[in-house]
Amino acid sequence: VIAFAVYLATLAPGLTHENYGADGGDLIAAARTLGVPHPPGYPTYTLLAWLFSHLPVGILAYRVNLLSAVSAAIAVALLYLTSQLLQPPDEHPVWIPAATSLVFAFSPLLWSQAVITELYALHTLFASLLLWLLVRWRTGARDPLLWLAAFTLGLGLGNHLTIVFVAPPALVLLWSERQRWFRVRVLLPAVLAFILGLSIYVYLPLAAAQRPPVNWGNPQTWRGFLWTVTARQYQAFGFGLEPSSMPGRLGTWALLFGTQFAWWGLAIALFGLWGWWQRDRPFARFALVWTALVGTYAFFYNTGDSHVYLLPVFLLMALWWGEGVRRLLRLVQHRFPAWHR
Repeated sequence: VIAFAVYLATLAPGLTHENYGADGGDLIAAARTLGVPHPPGYPTYTLLAWLFSHLPVGILAYRVNLLSAVSAAIAVALLYLTSQLLQPPDEHPVWIPAATSLVFAFSPLLWSQAVITELYALHTLFASLLLWLLVRWRTGARDPLLWLAAFTLGLGLGNHLTIVFVAPPALVLLWSERQRWFRVRVLLPAVLAFILGLSIYVYLPLAAAQRPPVNWGNPQTWRGFLWTVTARQYQAFGFGLEPSSMPGRLGTWALLFGTQFAWWGLAIALFGLWGWWQRDRPFARFALVWTALVGTYAFFYNTGDSHVYLLPVFLLMALWWGEGVRRLLRLVQHRFPAWHR
C-alpha cells in the first residue's frame, strides 16, 4: 500500500519517453487496438494493458501507466512474503521483511519503471511471484504451487523473454528436493502448466488476423509468427557490445549498483550474501546463478537501456540486504546485550 501510494503520487500523467520509456506509444497503441507491438509481441503485457486501458480514470496513457504501478506494488508485497519465509521466525519476522521490501520499492531503477508505460514493472512482478512460489514450495507447500510456478514462467515469457533465466537457478534451488518433484505425477502437470501459460502467444496470430493498425511482423503466417516471437530484428544486439564500449559500461554499472541501495547498502547486501552462503547455500547458489545469467546477458546486450533487465537482480539483492541487516543486528546484540534487553 505504501509503495503503490508513492507510485501513484509520482505516476507520469501521460505518455513519456523518460526513464527509457521510448516504447510507450507503441505499447499503448497496440494494447488499445488489440494489435501486435514490436517483437517479440508481448501478448501477456498487451492483454493486461488492454484491460487497464478501460479503467474509468484519466487519459489512455495514464491508465496504462497504472499497470506498471500496480505490478511494481504487488512485486514489493510478494518480496515481503518471500522475506518472511526466509527469515528465521524468532528474529524480527515483520520489520526486516518490511524494510527489505520498501528498500527495493524505492530503489531508483524499480521506481523509474513503476511510473511509466513499459514492460519491466510487470517483468519484476513475474520474477517476484516465481521467487515466492519456489521458496514457498521448498518450505513444504503442496505440489500445485510448483505447477503454478511453471504456469507463471510460461505466462511471464509472454511479457519478457529474459524471465527464462530463472529456470536454471530454480533447478539449483530445488535439486536437494528432487525426490519430491522428480516424478511423473509432479513433472507432467508442471510441463502442461508451462505449456498452458506459454499458449498466451496464440494471441499474436489471432490479433494479426483482425488487421489491427499496430501489427508488427503480421504473425498470422508461420513466417511472420517466427519473425516476431524470435525478435529477429533485435538479435544482433544480443552479445553485440563492442569491446571499446565495455569500460564505459563497467563504469556506468558500478554507479548503478552503488546507487540502488546507496553505497553503504551495497556493502550490507554483500555482507548478507555471505550470510546466505553460510546459512542456506542452495538459496545463495540460486541467487548467484540467476544474477550471473541476467547480468551477463544485460551487460553484453548492445542497447542503452539494457540495465533495466537487472531488476530481478536488484530483487535478489534486496533479500541480501535484509539478511545483512539481520546479521548486523545480531552482532550489535551480542556486543551490547543491554541494548537487546
